[in-house]
Amino acid sequence: SSTLLLLADHLLRASRMEPRWFAIVLMERTLRSEPERSWQLLRRAGRDAGDWITVDTLAHPVGGGILREPYRWAELEQLVISPSRWERRLVGSTIATMPFADRRAGRQPDVAARGLEILATLIGDAEPDVQKALAWAYRSMAIVDRAATTDALEAEARLAARSSDGLRAWVIRDALSKLEPADADRLRALVDGLRRRPGAGRTSRAAELAHRFDGMGLGRPVPEPPLDLTARPGAASSA
Repeated sequence: SSTLLLLADHLLRASRMEPRWFAIVLMERTLRSEPERSWQLLRRAGRDAGDWITVDTLAHPVGGGILREPYRWAELEQLVISPSRWERRLVGSTIATMPFADRRAGRQPDVAARGLEILATLIGDAEPDVQKALAWAYRSMAIVDRAATTDALEAEARLAARSSDGLRAWVIRDALSKLEPADADRLRALVDGLRRRPGAGRTSRAAELAHRFDGMGLGRPVPEPPLDLTARPGAASSA
């Protein structure tokens, strides 16, 4: 695993995308035996990502890592206020892939409960790349808990109708294919006529939270800590 991590670390620094994608595949293998150091590299890859293919490739091991170590949900929650649209897309893509990263753990009711809560914070994002991932995530959560997902989308549809929110409405319409047909028709009628307007600002709760954190350095490049390959997995760290 240490050798694979060193190779992944090297490939992630490549100028071309293909070696970086191969590094992500390697880290998906090392997550089981070297979870902390693999996660360190996955987070770096997320910060450096600049295209949807890399982000959606990352989503599978990131989702698997969260399912194996649920405390990492907190790290996913923090990304909703990232200034990078690619990190925000990673939130939706990760939730979308969880039912397939692990077909048992990824389809537990808790996954839908936590996933829908995070999506409710991010829906209303103005970036099309983020919106597509959010709709994908809602469709996946319908596989896990259709009733809860229907309720969540209905709440968002009513909010969109009250506020004429075309950003929110686009995501809702794109997510309806996995609902019961009667429910889908009812929600589609609620957002009928609402369209995205060019230049419209974000309406998500995450955007409001991000504004509160302005000036605190969120998204500012920080020195990357060295990848520690000397410690043994599970060894206690020194104080």
